[in-house]
Amino acid sequence: MGRYVCARSNGGSSNGRHSKLNRPGWTVADKTGTGAYGTRNDMGILWPPRREPVVLAVYFTRYDPESATDETIIAGVARHVARAFG
Repeated sequence: MGRYVCARSNGGSSNGRHSKLNRPGWTVADKTGTGAYGTRNDMGILWPPRREPVVLAVYFTRYDPESATDETIIAGVARHVARAFG
């Protein structure tokens, strides 16, 4: 199991974005954001074991101001990056 470090100014939660990596030996610190148009964003630093850290920034939005958010998009990007660097 990896270690998750919460880096927040508002005491919020990442709601499973980068933290869903659950990669053994990895440490994750991130700061998330949410807005209208289904907007989600997450900036984080991922520390794989025995490798240099990876900085990841993901921003996702839609065209409709009433669009629902989708947590799986950022989590999916983080998984792809973890596979590439892990």
